[in-house]
Amino acid sequence: MIIDSRIFKRIFRKKPERLIIQDCLDILNELRNLKSRYFESKSEEEKSEIEERQRKLVEKMKEKLDEILKHVERTRKEKDKNELMGQWGYFIDQLAINLPLPDLLDGKNLDLQQEALSILIPYLNEHPEAKEIVRAIFMIYHHGAGIDKNLFIEEYQRVLTERQEHSKEFAIKYIESENKAKTFLEKYIALILDLREFSLDRDYDILLRARARKGDEIFNCLLDVANWYARIAHYQRIAGFNEDAESNQRRADKLYQRLTNIDPNLRKALEAFYK
Repeated sequence: MIIDSRIFKRIFRKKPERLIIQDCLDILNELRNLKSRYFESKSEEEKSEIEERQRKLVEKMKEKLDEILKHVERTRKEKDKNELMGQWGYFIDQLAINLPLPDLLDGKNLDLQQEALSILIPYLNEHPEAKEIVRAIFMIYHHGAGIDKNLFIEEYQRVLTERQEHSKEFAIKYIESENKAKTFLEKYIALILDLREFSLDRDYDILLRARARKGDEIFNCLLDVANWYARIAHYQRIAGFNEDAESNQRRADKLYQRLTNIDPNLRKALEAFYK
C-alpha cells in the first residue's frame, strides 16, 4: 500500500497519534526487512535469532494497534476517526502477512485477519462512506482471509518443504477470497472516482480514462486494481480457468502500462516485487 502523505500530515498534527503511527511504520519496516533476511539466511542459529526479534516486534505492534483503537474511540470528527481506523486496518493487515514463518505455518495470520474483519465490517456498516475502511477490508480479503485454516496450513507446509506450486484446491479457495475482495474493491473505486456504483466486469474502460497523477489517490487506487487482476489471474491459471486468467492478466497489464507511463519508477518497483 502507498499511504497518502496528506493523511499522515493531517493526523501528525496530533502528537499522540503521530508517535503511534510512526512507531507502527518503523515496526512494520523492520518486520519486512527481517522477513527478507530470514528467507535469505542459511544459518539455523541466525533464523532463530530473527524469529525471536520478530515475535518481540509483533507484540509491540499489537500494543500500538490497541492504542490506535483507543484514539479512535476518543476522536470525535468522523473524518479523523475513519482515517485512524483505516490506518489500524492497514497495519493489522500488513502485520498478518509479516508474521514469523512458524506462526504463518500455524495459520496465525488467518486469526489476525478474522479479528480485523470482526472490527472493520461493523465499523463500515456504521460509516458506509468510509473509503479507508473499505480499502482495508479489500486488502485483507486480497491477502487470503477466509481460506480454511487447515487447508492453509497444509498447503504452505507442503509448498515450503517440497518447493511446489500451489494446488488446484488451494487456488480455487484463494479465488473465492479474491471474489470477496472484489466486492469491496468495487465499492472503493466508486468512492474514489465519485461514482454511484462500479463493476469491474462492466466498467473497466472507466479505469483507463480516470485522470490519475503520480502518487495521488486515483493512481494508488488503479494500482490496487491492477494488483487484484494480476493476483486472481495467477490463481485462475493454477486452477485451470485459463480463459478467465488470460482476460484478467490482460486487464492488469493495461493498467500497469498506464501507471508506469505516469510514473516510470513504478516499473522497477513491480519488477522487484514479483522477483
